[in-house]
Amino acid sequence: MCFSATASISAYGVISSIGAGLSAKQTQQTTVSFPLVLQNTVWKDALKGNADSLGTSVALAPYEYRILMH
Repeated sequence: MCFSATASISAYGVISSIGAGLSAKQTQQTTVSFPLVLQNTVWKDALKGNADSLGTSVALAPYEYRILMH
């Protein structure tokens, strides 16, 4: 599911029988807002392995991205 797509930002989520994933990336300084169902949930950072909580939004620097697993 794509929940945010503009010229400067894209955010996608996927759900399967083995889990869920979330990817957010951007090309400009902006904030990614999450749908209500994803807000205030706990995920695992797919690259670092540590726990990562989602609030209502996240600020990303230009070309920064986050890949999360659930």
